Amino acid sequence: MTLTGPVGVGKTAVAAAAAWNRRQRHPDGAGWVDLTSVTVDDGVPVAVASALGVQMAGADPVDAVVRALSPRTVLLVLDNCEQVVPGVAALVSRVAARCPGVTVLATSREPLDLDLEAVHRLAPLEVAPGDRPDAAALPAVRLFVERWRRGTGPGAGADPDPAAVVDICRICASVGGLPLGIELAARRARAFSLSEIADSVADDPRGLTRDARSDRRDRTLADAVDASHRLCGDAEQVVHRRIAVLAGPFTLAAAQAVAGTPPLSPGGVMDALGGLVHRSMLSVDHTDADPTSTERTSTGRTRFRQLVPVRADATERLRAAGDEAAALDRRDRWVSRLVATGPRRGRPGQREHYEALDRDAATVAAAADSMFAAPAGDRGALLASRMVGYWYDRNRSVEGRRRLAAAVAHPGCSPFPAAAAAAALGAVLSIARRPGDARPHLERSVPVLAAVTGERAAEAAGLLVDVASAGWVGDDWAYAARVAGVALDRCVAAGADYEALIAEAVLAAAALFAGPPERALDRAEQLLRRDGIRENGQALLFVCATAGIAALFLHDVEAGLHWTAEALRQSDAIGALNTGGVLEQRAAHLSAAGRPADAVRCLAASATRARRTGAPWPGHPGTAELLDGARRRLSDVSFAAAWAAGERIVSAADGIRVEDWL
Repeated sequence: MTLTGPVGVGKTAVAAAAAWNRRQRHPDGAGWVDLTSVTVDDGVPVAVASALGVQMAGADPVDAVVRALSPRTVLLVLDNCEQVVPGVAALVSRVAARCPGVTVLATSREPLDLDLEAVHRLAPLEVAPGDRPDAAALPAVRLFVERWRRGTGPGAGADPDPAAVVDICRICASVGGLPLGIELAARRARAFSLSEIADSVADDPRGLTRDARSDRRDRTLADAVDASHRLCGDAEQVVHRRIAVLAGPFTLAAAQAVAGTPPLSPGGVMDALGGLVHRSMLSVDHTDADPTSTERTSTGRTRFRQLVPVRADATERLRAAGDEAAALDRRDRWVSRLVATGPRRGRPGQREHYEALDRDAATVAAAADSMFAAPAGDRGALLASRMVGYWYDRNRSVEGRRRLAAAVAHPGCSPFPAAAAAAALGAVLSIARRPGDARPHLERSVPVLAAVTGERAAEAAGLLVDVASAGWVGDDWAYAARVAGVALDRCVAAGADYEALIAEAVLAAAALFAGPPERALDRAEQLLRRDGIRENGQALLFVCATAGIAALFLHDVEAGLHWTAEALRQSDAIGALNTGGVLEQRAAHLSAAGRPADAVRCLAASATRARRTGAPWPGHPGTAELLDGARRRLSDVSFAAAWAAGERIVSAADGIRVEDWL
């Protein structure tokens, strides 16, 4: 077996523990060979013979080792093999063929690539924010505390308080969860406070140093990463430094965008990524395209992650090569294309587009921040305005407000991008039911967008549709109807038939609060007979909302359950995870149907989603009374069980599966 993994992940420690635990299976004990100082393949059998006390007497070192081991039942541990993999592989092949009682356990940053080899890849310890409820129980934190308690510095020996846990989590995150980095950082606690250590490690995660008495050449994490880098081929080294501009987990497509320039082709980038994974310079995660899935599938997408010390090394090399500005520009242009070319406003393929953005969410966010910091703000403003639907549908409105505010505040925007960003910010503020904050941005941008003609007319009309839609969601129905009327005229003039249908659906939904519900329901039913409505996911959602709310007014429970079910199905089809409002509405119909426990389950899911995304709750008038009524109709035990069930489903995944609610 070969234990592989990045520098500092604990391969040697795990091998030592395994050797100790398996000693009874090997009557002749265990032989430990540290190959750290061996630099040539021919030196491997010599080092093994020396460690095992084998007398060579002029014989071939490999033959001498094989003869000595062949009659024995022993565990042979070969530690730190990465710099002499061919030599180790050659020796292990001979031992495996002629020494049936010998079990070989190797540690290396890359596998030996032998037919009979079993590879176990070690991963860094999980890291998390220090305010997470279970942060103190995480293995990374426990390891730091264990080593900290051995010291004599400030606070050593005490149980960490919440503030200390926050600092420890910062330290663990700064070293990427690597046990070696955690242990070396804990050693600094002999002289420094946790906050001082956290700041220093965040500034220089590779500078942590081993014990001065250590005879290893890789005295620091920087030395260890450099040793791994020297083992990489030329293409792998180029990709290693260029992908430093990709924040967080990233996909093959993102890597090819930033690294697939001369001398590398996209296929060459793919091969280089595979090589970096093989050498433990990258970690890999296979996930299904569905972001709520944790199962590895043959059709899923592979995502990669550079550990913090490795990324620091890559960034330093990228700057030294004079390639950082070009790599950042390639990243930002790729993100702009990804956002601009994806289907929006409920068009077919929107769900898949959202999932693509989710997979590279950290890189998309980093690119957005980079664009907002650029002297010219048009690219960042347009990017932000085109992402407003994604931010809302994927429950990222708080993130959207922050980035849109940065875009609006940028002084270097042309009139149209500035108006687009202001309209988008007004839309997300409307959704948050903050009309007072939203209106100044909308009063400034809506007239500008309504006056746009020419090649940007369709895009401007679509932004007006977004403003109208957001106004209705935020309960500003009269304003939503007014803007929807303007949007409809501009959509017709621009030939934007798809957006025009959404504007009509918003007008139908707004009519619920301006007259008899039957009139709004009739308009919604007419829209259902229109060509193209079934391919227009956003218009369909407004139709479902209109019919569902009308059913409340008309006390038609069966229709209400039908339309809220359709809304959930349609949300799932277009990748919209923001189903809290629909569940709140569905709870009212379930209560009227005599199903209070199911109503409570829906309300719990809706409230939990709002709490996790920073949205106000309840969103509908009458929900508080509905909840009180359900509480009176259920026993305390039944109410608590129903509420917990709703919370549990939301906590289990970012999305809510439709079958959980129908």
